[in-house]
Amino acid sequence: MDQFIAEGEIDYIALYLIIDGARDYFPDFTEKNQMEKTLQFIGLMIDRGFLAVDLLPDGKCKPWPDQEKSSILRRIERDWSRDGDEMRVGMEYWFHWPYPPQPA
Repeated sequence: MDQFIAEGEIDYIALYLIIDGARDYFPDFTEKNQMEKTLQFIGLMIDRGFLAVDLLPDGKCKPWPDQEKSSILRRIERDWSRDGDEMRVGMEYWFHWPYPPQPA
């Protein structure tokens, strides 16, 4: 999780990177349960303060109006289940760490 916080201090994090993070985080991660485990990992990120965002053309982001964890997870699960293409969904959803870097 710390690697995502460090990355989030300098850039937005795409869902496809989170899928890889969940793969590394959960020893029981499989291709069959990748959506479940990825959503679980996103839940942990949200608990730590990450925001679901839409990217804007100017390089900034806009947080989703509803930052409720269950709403975020349902939205991603719905689209991922409907589409079935993890890479397309992986490039569609983004997360932002809104906190400034901490001094070393």
